[in-house]
Amino acid sequence: MATIAPPRLYRADVVQRREGKDDDHKVGMVSRCYHDEIDADASTFAKTGLDRQLKESEYGVLWYPCGEREIVSSIKLDLIDRVFSVGSTCKRSLGDAASGVVTGSSNTLKLQHLFSKEEIDHPVPADDVVKGNYLNHGDLVISDDWVGEIDGIVEEALVGNPDNDRLVKVVEMGGRLLLGQIPKEQMGENEIGIQMVQLGIREASIVEIKQTVLYINWLAINQKLSLEEQAKRPKPPAIWTDYSKLTLVKAFSERNHEIGDRLVFKTREFKDKHGAKVTYHGRERIPVDVMLCVGTKTVLDVLWQNGTRTKEWACDMVPHTNLDEHESWPGDWVYWKSDEHGSVPRVVQSMDPAERTAELRVPLSEPAEVELVPSLEIDVQGADHSVFSLHRGDSVMIAERPTGWAGPFLTTVGDPRRDYDDHDMHTALMNTEMVIATYQFPEVKEARSAAKATEIDWYGTVEELLLDGSCRIRLPSGRTLIEKLDKLQILSDSNFGMHEHAIMDENDPWDMNPDDEVMYDDDYNSELDDEDAMWMDDNGEVVIGGRDDWEDVSDAGAAPEVAEIYVDEPEPEVAEIGAPTAPSDASSAAVSESLQSTTATTSKEAAPEALAAVASTSEPSIPTELAAASTSSEWNQFTVLESAPTSHYFHNKPLLTQPPAAFFKRLQKEMKVLQTSLPETILVRAYEDRSDLVRVLIIGSEGTPYENAPFLIDFQLTADFPNQPPIAHFHSWTNGHGRVSPNLYEDGKVCLSVLGVGVGKRAIFYGASV
Repeated sequence: MATIAPPRLYRADVVQRREGKDDDHKVGMVSRCYHDEIDADASTFAKTGLDRQLKESEYGVLWYPCGEREIVSSIKLDLIDRVFSVGSTCKRSLGDAASGVVTGSSNTLKLQHLFSKEEIDHPVPADDVVKGNYLNHGDLVISDDWVGEIDGIVEEALVGNPDNDRLVKVVEMGGRLLLGQIPKEQMGENEIGIQMVQLGIREASIVEIKQTVLYINWLAINQKLSLEEQAKRPKPPAIWTDYSKLTLVKAFSERNHEIGDRLVFKTREFKDKHGAKVTYHGRERIPVDVMLCVGTKTVLDVLWQNGTRTKEWACDMVPHTNLDEHESWPGDWVYWKSDEHGSVPRVVQSMDPAERTAELRVPLSEPAEVELVPSLEIDVQGADHSVFSLHRGDSVMIAERPTGWAGPFLTTVGDPRRDYDDHDMHTALMNTEMVIATYQFPEVKEARSAAKATEIDWYGTVEELLLDGSCRIRLPSGRTLIEKLDKLQILSDSNFGMHEHAIMDENDPWDMNPDDEVMYDDDYNSELDDEDAMWMDDNGEVVIGGRDDWEDVSDAGAAPEVAEIYVDEPEPEVAEIGAPTAPSDASSAAVSESLQSTTATTSKEAAPEALAAVASTSEPSIPTELAAASTSSEWNQFTVLESAPTSHYFHNKPLLTQPPAAFFKRLQKEMKVLQTSLPETILVRAYEDRSDLVRVLIIGSEGTPYENAPFLIDFQLTADFPNQPPIAHFHSWTNGHGRVSPNLYEDGKVCLSVLGVGVGKRAIFYGASV
């Protein structure tokens, strides 16, 4: 009897047990993969239990409908479905040369009632349902020619228990509530569970959720309006309780239904058609018709590199993450490095990965001017890091007249940075909720659906990149139109990143102006800094330093203590490095922090002397090319070189997975900052062939113990940048005489001691917004 080979699984894969399937473990979602943890530090995992490090061929699975976690061997699992989003790249097998890009998908769902667990006996089209919470954090709304993003939500929930028919109303801020039974392990952990326990309730279920207050961050105004018309439309208010004047144009509730989602039918007709039942709860007999998704089956629309289109079962495809630097797909805009014309924009018509050739078209040429070129001559990134390429699924603003950018890359419009801090937002939300609760305002009116917004023709979503260089845009109403890139700008929301042209204002956390006054706290606690300093080794692992790890430094020769930096972060929202609630920002925490540790007072004449010192040392880790470096004072402080030097500490440690689009978008923004914001004593080099590598040379400032001393640090950005910090390595030149400073170890370890200091609003933690 032939043995079935265990499948290679990926995060979010839908699986089921080969044996032992029951009503509580109908289907599972892969939440951890052993191949993601191969190079991880074993000391960061628990020794036993569900949080231990996975062994080969083991996966962490979250089972539904019971919500239990389990570590399971792959030989006990069958792959049922696989999650891809529009724009994802895939292959039929890892060994195939040809790859495709997902341009669309359709799926059917297996549904059962959330409480009665009665299952609908046939597959339900995903288009017939929406998520139970119809307003969610990150949704885009339009009002009075402004588009904004929901940034804060207050929810009221009714919680019931099986012991009696009493329903308890609770209020939660953040949009994190889920309909259904509260898991037992959360009853003693999260705030609502603890409140229930205090009331003597040991088992509880949320039967109804209402979004009562919204806080909206308004991003941009209609770009088709004239300047005079725009001036007549002030930014709408941030706090909303009546949603009838809002149009919901990009809703999470309508997208990407997965197992575990709580869903409701869009109309009563759909509910009756599929025979969905209703349960009633509490003495008020609250009706609940919410369904739990316990199975999916997805068909993908795939555009292959040769230009053909097919429909494929998602479970038959594998993610293509190890992308070739010259790899592209039909409709992509690229630069062709032509010997005759130089670097010129072109549109990919097809690509042959076996022959390493591509057919490129002159944009918008009629009749089409197509050339066959070697794929090695294609540049898919471009050299200008101040602009961004267009992708399927991007939100765009449509202008009446050309913007001046003809492609292949576009600028963004809108500023996702809030003009308020989290503390102010939370206060405003809760004060409004208290008013609602006190005066019992009438039922909240729902937002208008996008399908009814036939007048909105200035905002849309990129549905397809066309072969002539234009693109198909889907408007909120569902109508599509063809637009050239010169009338489009990418909407810069929180998922995209900060608008590159507005990042240097006086309150900007990215502003690295060396002339700015540094702020110190008189109550700064150096002992807290000693104990909580955060270290990162060469493998990217964060290590908590202790007082015993520090060398004694005399007061006379000690470096200045790390200043406490003031940031507008709310006390309850701060989380430590490594906590899942704390996104991270590689550039600000590792590169920018190092940049801010010096001032611009050192003259450029100090650089040649420092370089000579670097060249004369016998320390083997110092890059040899510095010895031959130019001593010209006209150095470019920031330069992108063609290739990374072999002496870069991480040169031989490539990323194991291909970074997502968010990696490159954030990297482009950071490079824009570095082009204009570096002090005179800092040099930064990035590399075209290794976007994950950065090298920084800092010359010690005058008036410090490190005056004219060179500090060379190599950085590698992780594939999850900016959600994970970079890995840093310091090239020590002490030749066995110990550390250069308490923060820079001889073995290359770098202490990010400015992180984890302070308390409350002044605390600094590694995060994507810090």
